[in-house]
Amino acid sequence: MFSKHSKNIKRAFGSAIEHGIAHKKDHKRWNRRQFMSMGGLAAVGSLLLRSTPVNALASNSLSAMMNNSDSDNILVLVRLFGGNDGLNTFIPHTEDVGRAEYEGFRPLVKMMHNTHYTDNQILTGYNHTLGTNSNGQFAMPTQMDALMNLWSNDKMSVIHNVGYPNANGSHFMSSNFWSSGTNDSSNDLYKSGWMGRTLDYDFPCFSIKPPSEPPAILLGNTSSLTFNNQGGSNMALTFTDVQEFNDLIANGDPFSNAAIPNTCASNIERRYLRQVANNGFTYNNSIQAAYSAGTNISYSSYSELANKLSIVAKLIKGGLGTRIYMVTLDGFDTHDNQMNRHHVLLQELSDAVNNFYNDLAETGHSQKTLIMSYSEFGRTIDDNNSGGTDHGTLGPVMFFGDAVSGGFHGTPMDLTDPNLQWTQNVTFESPHQSAIDFRGVYATVLQDWLCLHPETINCMFAGTAFERIPNLIENPCTAAASTFENAATIGYNIHPENANIIQIKYALKQRCNIKLSILTPAGGNVLTLVNETKERDVYTYDFNWQNDQIPPGEYICRLQYGSEAGNTLKERKLILQ
Repeated sequence: MFSKHSKNIKRAFGSAIEHGIAHKKDHKRWNRRQFMSMGGLAAVGSLLLRSTPVNALASNSLSAMMNNSDSDNILVLVRLFGGNDGLNTFIPHTEDVGRAEYEGFRPLVKMMHNTHYTDNQILTGYNHTLGTNSNGQFAMPTQMDALMNLWSNDKMSVIHNVGYPNANGSHFMSSNFWSSGTNDSSNDLYKSGWMGRTLDYDFPCFSIKPPSEPPAILLGNTSSLTFNNQGGSNMALTFTDVQEFNDLIANGDPFSNAAIPNTCASNIERRYLRQVANNGFTYNNSIQAAYSAGTNISYSSYSELANKLSIVAKLIKGGLGTRIYMVTLDGFDTHDNQMNRHHVLLQELSDAVNNFYNDLAETGHSQKTLIMSYSEFGRTIDDNNSGGTDHGTLGPVMFFGDAVSGGFHGTPMDLTDPNLQWTQNVTFESPHQSAIDFRGVYATVLQDWLCLHPETINCMFAGTAFERIPNLIENPCTAAASTFENAATIGYNIHPENANIIQIKYALKQRCNIKLSILTPAGGNVLTLVNETKERDVYTYDFNWQNDQIPPGEYICRLQYGSEAGNTLKERKLILQ
């Protein structure tokens, strides 16, 4: 006989990993991946020890593309690991959004098994509920009170029901999906990260000539896939924890050897490897200078997340050129005893984000800094038999800062849907529900905040134009058009040994689908030379126009670059004679 919990999981995910041996194995695999991929020495090894291969980016044509961006906006990512329970983060407060149904899915039972917030446990009353007026439809737990000032001043936004199709209940797989920007592990995109591809665009010669300041900084022991570029390099400078960063500031070295005794052979190896990494460290001067120049307000609550964000604030205010930061907060896998654990995490998040914003606002840096908080999946809408919730699919994504258009975006879960009585879980594909693809959120941030051209972004997601979130950023970028000018270049010359061959040369700043064509001056297609996805590189196509039986005359050589043919063009007049 199946328990309520096991029935729900079977209905929601079939073979997805949940309780028992399989769930423990998944956690073990997840944690092992974190350790192997993000342990401080391993993470910087590929960067500092120069283990990445020299690739085609060294070519002169691509090297000429500037290693910069049209924007100096800063993005701070806050990853909540374990699957945040969105229903207990933004709690239905009025009947029109399902208060009665919420109470039904999570009934008040024994205190140890309670996953239900009563009225005296949430922020109620004037200016304490979330909506257009004092009688807002949603409420936060009282422990999140630090965020109410941001909400009330339109400096906090929440996107409802963010996820992806065909959800996977594994922490490991779902985290990698969110990191890579694909929900298919067989897709080429799965080998790189959405932010790694972004930074790859800004720093096309990273492997050959790294910048003097790190493109990204990660504070936390988590998957490196987010910052992996398409060549396999991790573009984020990674610190496993706050202490590792403090070692850099105090000693000039990220990896202190003081605690490793010089006794056995294994310790001597460890000391040697750390010293090699320290000697190759290219960013210590710029980071130390920025950290020394920056100042902090007092972060009233001591927590690991607050310490991480305090470091980020000092680096931003100290003038470090890094534009992307990530910090992590673990512990959201609340299968049991949730009511004694979840609100503690939400308070740590709320206090740290509020202090971080106030810190930056004192010097005006909050105007250029956007904070985005997300988790790998949500949790089931009903509770289980252990006083917790299980792996769900959809969850909220939160934004904070001066740049956001405050309030809710998207459509909340319809808890009145009668189908939920049978499924106990809202999925991306659920009828009568409205979900938002997380890649649409990414694309919106990249376009409206980091100022990338829409076609550049679509290429980063294999040519798919995910729907943007309207009005998420109050004053979206206007410089995106110029950003795309150097995304692709085209030129040609006559072959030095054969006058009948035109060598058409083109360079791509990132992997994308392209179409190279010969057209008449009026735009009619004469011949398609290339129509496929190409890697970032410099290419030469030998066009033997006489073999192709093209008569002499004036033509156009066109390079179409992007997800929609005809939208983005590079053209050159071509005279065949």
